[in-house]
Amino acid sequence: MSEHDKDDALIRALSERFDAGLDSVSEFDRARLRRARQKALAAQPPARRGWVVPAALAASVALMALLTVPFWSGEPVPAEEELRMAEQEISDLEILLAEDELSLYADLDFYVWLEAELADEAASDAS
Repeated sequence: MSEHDKDDALIRALSERFDAGLDSVSEFDRARLRRARQKALAAQPPARRGWVVPAALAASVALMALLTVPFWSGEPVPAEEELRMAEQEISDLEILLAEDELSLYADLDFYVWLEAELADEAASDAS
């Protein structure tokens, strides 16, 4: 007889003995056990979900990392570049706050191209 068969035989014997013991319990004792079980279940605190807060915190940290890591180059921006970007933002803000007609800015790409062409001509004339 293998070890597995011995375990199965033991489980069957214990199960039969337990079932026979249940048959000998009086109805009064069964009612008392039922009431005690219900009382114990009612006194038990509700299931806690203690994993929700740490999981939410971990998810928010991961999301923040995913959003910031691609923009972080590890090298500081030079002061001149920072100044140029700030000037550009200020000029954009001036355009938005100006009370001029915005139709002038409709062909902004054309004016940028024209400025580049004029700068190229000036550079070639200077050479």
